[in-house]
Amino acid sequence: RSTPSNSSAASDVYKRQLVWSEFLHAYVDTGKVRLVDLTYNLDFSSPFGRLAADIVSKFAEFEREMIAENVRNAIRKRLAEGYPWSTVGYGWRRIPKSERGPGEPPRIEPVPEELEQVKRIIDWFRRGWGARRIARQLQREGVLPPNGAKRWHRIGVRRIIENPLHAGLVRCGDEFVRGAHFEQRIIEPEEYYELLEELRKRRKENRKRTDDNLFPLWKVARCIRCGAPIQGAHQHRYGTRMYRCRGSDFDEHETCRPWQKSAELVERAVLKHIAAFAARPEFQELLKQTAHKHVMEIQVQRLK
Repeated sequence: RSTPSNSSAASDVYKRQLVWSEFLHAYVDTGKVRLVDLTYNLDFSSPFGRLAADIVSKFAEFEREMIAENVRNAIRKRLAEGYPWSTVGYGWRRIPKSERGPGEPPRIEPVPEELEQVKRIIDWFRRGWGARRIARQLQREGVLPPNGAKRWHRIGVRRIIENPLHAGLVRCGDEFVRGAHFEQRIIEPEEYYELLEELRKRRKENRKRTDDNLFPLWKVARCIRCGAPIQGAHQHRYGTRMYRCRGSDFDEHETCRPWQKSAELVERAVLKHIAAFAARPEFQELLKQTAHKHVMEIQVQRLK
């Protein structure tokens, strides 16, 4: 988790002081409200009461900032010791205080059943499987999803692959440090960096495909089985364009069978339906009315 910076904390302090001064000016100075603090016996309508309130508020802000700084230092110290501060993720669990010995620092331990699935996910990913295909396979085998979810999703699979705990590392800001659980790792750090690079390449490749103008029906047409948007893809083996179903994320009960069709075939079928709709008399009448209205607007603009 990212900790608040000093600039954001200073901005929050300034905003609170601004709200306090606006409240005094709008209500207390005008006599609409008389504000009295019974704890410190201060009347804010008097000059001494306002001075004392400002001093007390400064000390309160100072105490709040000191508490926040102590929390940030504790987080940095914990991360430097190799203990993850954020969620540990699938395959690991935090050892509760009741299971630790006296004076033993907090630590994490692997969950053997879940780590076996993590190894399979990483192995499938190395063999070229996508996150969606891995999620479908796990769903078919009846493997329980993480965090009590109803089904596996591609985003959850990617998070499992991106988890540095599998390589014995802990994320500390933008860097990785050696964790206290390094001896319990299931992959080497070098292999983990290769997985991150492969994920980055695949995301870049998918972004290129989705931004391609060669697929006019992308995000427009939907699968008739599950209702998910169809996605364009290049079949490099044959050098053709294809449309394929993006999967079963829209259906909680039934997995849609993956399919792909030739882009020319799909676009020809869509154009056929559009042509049949355009030939209907009511559409022709609507088209004439719209064209007449547009022409009249152009003539009015020219006259003006």
